[in-house]
Amino acid sequence: MSASERKATEPSDLRYVNVDEEWEVQWWAVRFNATPEQVRQAVLDHGNDAQVIEQRLKEAARKSFTNMGES
Repeated sequence: MSASERKATEPSDLRYVNVDEEWEVQWWAVRFNATPEQVRQAVLDHGNDAQVIEQRLKEAARKSFTNMGES
């Protein structure tokens, strides 16, 4: 698979979130149901391990949903 074909499908290493390539940030954002900004911030806060990032983003989404409607 060429680099351009791989680029159209998914990152070459699914263990790590690469925020140096905009297309990869977009890909991870879709995968994690998050915004690109949330993905970048999660990497800054927790490192680039994809499993950790996924867990942190899910936790943040769950907290956000739980706090909706509370004053």
